[in-house]
Amino acid sequence: MHATNSNKHMSPAGESAFTLIDLLVTIAIIGILAAIAVPAYLDQRTKAQNAMVQSDLRNAAQAEEAYHVENNIYINNGSYLESYGYRPSKDVEIFYQRADSSEFCLSAKYATGGFGCNGNTWWYISNKSGDIPHPYYDC
Repeated sequence: MHATNSNKHMSPAGESAFTLIDLLVTIAIIGILAAIAVPAYLDQRTKAQNAMVQSDLRNAAQAEEAYHVENNIYINNGSYLESYGYRPSKDVEIFYQRADSSEFCLSAKYATGGFGCNGNTWWYISNKSGDIPHPYYDC
């Protein structure tokens, strides 16, 4: 009887190897998985950035209230708020829109734009917001 090699993936030295088709299928599967995972990752990143902005707005608002208790006026300058417990996050920009003896308005956004950043501006108005920053208010 004639002996034949039934394994088509054998190299001449008798070692098994991957064919070009095997590699292309593997690369295609990895590409499909990446196409599914990257948008989900970017969405979670945007949610985290928005949460950081909202947290900073709440912290700045609490510091504004603490300043108001002692001085009977809201302040329009963030440097004074650090002595009342406000510590800004690295990548969040807070803007002090207006302040007087009865109310204040703050806005904030994630500072570094770029890949995956939605650039939402969030607002905190002392007599409207309660405890929740909003993306659609304006001072």
